[in-house]
Amino acid sequence: DLSRNLTRYFGTDISMIVRTSEGIGFSHYLFPHGKQEGAEIEFAALDADSTLNFLLKYEEKLKPDDSAYIQVALLYTNPFGERLIRVINYGVKVANNLWDFYISTDGEATSQLMIKMHGLELGERMVKSIRYDLIEHVVDIIYHYRCLFHKRIKKIEILPSNMENLPLYVFSALKSPMLKTTGGATIDDRFYGLIRFMCTPLHILSTWLYPKVFA
Repeated sequence: DLSRNLTRYFGTDISMIVRTSEGIGFSHYLFPHGKQEGAEIEFAALDADSTLNFLLKYEEKLKPDDSAYIQVALLYTNPFGERLIRVINYGVKVANNLWDFYISTDGEATSQLMIKMHGLELGERMVKSIRYDLIEHVVDIIYHYRCLFHKRIKKIEILPSNMENLPLYVFSALKSPMLKTTGGATIDDRFYGLIRFMCTPLHILSTWLYPKVFA
């Protein structure tokens, strides 16, 4: 950990903005301290292991089989004092029915975003209440999938293959210090867990929730 902290790439004096195509718009960022509106934001520093979470919203009806586009532009100073810009462009297909939506959803990203959104309510609500709402959220996803598409799916199929680990990730999070109700987790443990959830890269957090095991 010490070696990684000292050698990873980083940038300072950062300005970032999120742009979207017509039909969708920026909603808000999710940070450990809560929600923050405004697509343009500034940071003192970011490193290669930083993760930023933000939500988009529908602003008008999208045309079926069309594409929507998202752009993230980051202006920063690198460790050598050079002023650089990094641009990420991302295109997604517009689904015109819930079946296409379910089978194309990123289960890892969805589960982790669910956990983060509910975790942000720490300090405002009882942990038991947050856990209950998170479980209900998972149940709703499974219920609607099986009710809407019972004729298309196998009896044993709980969710499509791209989302099959969603319940597992969520219930693993319920055993983490952030959300567990046993073992004497302190408020410091919970908020450390929240910061770790909010800032850890997706692939590392997935392994933390569901460790890879060899036969």
